[in-house]
Amino acid sequence: MNTLKTIHRFLLPDDKKLGYQPYLWLSYLLIYFFNYLFRTPSKIEIVSSVIGILIFLVLYFSSYRREGYKLVLHIAGIHLIGAILAIWNMGASVFFVYAACMCAFFVNPRHGFLGIGIILILIVLQSWLMDLAAYFYLPGIFFSALIGTSNIYFAQIERKNKVIKASQDEIKQLATTAERERIARDLHDLIGHTFSLITKKAELAKKLVDHDPVKAKQELQDIENTSRDALAQVRSTVSGYKTLDLFSEITTASGLCRASDIKLEQNIQPVNLSEECNQCLAYVLRETVTNIVRHSNGTRCSIQLVDNNQWIKLIITDDGTVKEFTKGNGLTGMQERVEQLNGTLTLDTSNGFQVTAEVPAI
Repeated sequence: MNTLKTIHRFLLPDDKKLGYQPYLWLSYLLIYFFNYLFRTPSKIEIVSSVIGILIFLVLYFSSYRREGYKLVLHIAGIHLIGAILAIWNMGASVFFVYAACMCAFFVNPRHGFLGIGIILILIVLQSWLMDLAAYFYLPGIFFSALIGTSNIYFAQIERKNKVIKASQDEIKQLATTAERERIARDLHDLIGHTFSLITKKAELAKKLVDHDPVKAKQELQDIENTSRDALAQVRSTVSGYKTLDLFSEITTASGLCRASDIKLEQNIQPVNLSEECNQCLAYVLRETVTNIVRHSNGTRCSIQLVDNNQWIKLIITDDGTVKEFTKGNGLTGMQERVEQLNGTLTLDTSNGFQVTAEVPAI
C-alpha cells in the first residue's frame, strides 16, 4: 500500500480534489485499441504504438505539474504522437482530445482556447493532406472542442473558488488577529483601571481602619464589589460581549477620584450615542481617569460631554503637573478606537493634562 502511495505521489501532484481521476481518464485510451478488434497490426505498428503510448504516459502525468512554455511542449508532444500514429490507426484521434484537455492547465483561459483552436486546425490540415476518413477527423474535432472547452470552463471555476477560499481564509486570519488585539487592548484598559481603583480604596481603608471602622468597612465592601465587577467584565471582554457604558464609567470615575482625594467636576449634556461611540468614549474616559489618578498629582478633574449635532466631544482635564508623557498601550489604544470611528484624539499639557476625544454624531 505504501509503495502505491509513493508511486501516486511521484506521478501526480498532491491535490485532494484531483485525487485518482487522472487514472480513470486513461481509460479513453481503449478507443485507440478498438481498431485492432477487426484487423491484425503490423510489427512496425505495434512497436510504434508501444513507444508512442509510453511517451504519451510520461507527458500525460508530467503535464499536471507543468505551466508556461513547458506545458505547450507537452501538449504539442501529445498531439504529435496522435498525428504519427494516425498513419496506421484512426483511433489515434483520441490523443488529440487528450491534448485539448491539457489546455485547461493554462492559467489564462485565452491561452487555453488558443491551444484548442490550433489543435483543431492541425487536425483539419492533417486530414486534408493525408486524405483521411471522416470517422477520423470528425470525432477528433468534435470531442477536442467539446471536452477541451468544458475542461477550461471548470478549471476556471476551480481557480476562482481557490481564490475566494484564500481570500476568506485571509479575512478570517485578519479577524482573528484583530480580535486578539482587541482583547489585549481591552484587558489592559480594564485591569489597569480596576487595580488602580482597588489600590486607592485599599489605601483609604488602611487609613480609616483605626479611627473610622465603619467607613473602612464600606471601602472594603467597595473593593469586593469592584473585583466582582472586574471579573464579570473580563469574562465579557474575552467572550466579545462588551458591556461598557459611558455614563456608568462616569459614575465609576467619580468613585475613583473621590477615593484619590481628587475633586471631580462634571458638565454632561444629554446625548444620543451609538453603541460603538458609547463604548469608545467609555474606554477613553476609563483610561484617562486611570492615568490621572496614577500620574498627575493633581487635585481637580473635570469631565465635559458636548454635542453640537455634528460632533460629540468628550473633554477630560486635570490640574496636574504632567508636562511630558510617552504613548503606551493605553493612549495608543484610545487613539485607535477613536480613529476607527473617523474621530480625532488630542492631548494637551499646556495647562494641566487634557484629553479631547471627538467623534461624529450619529
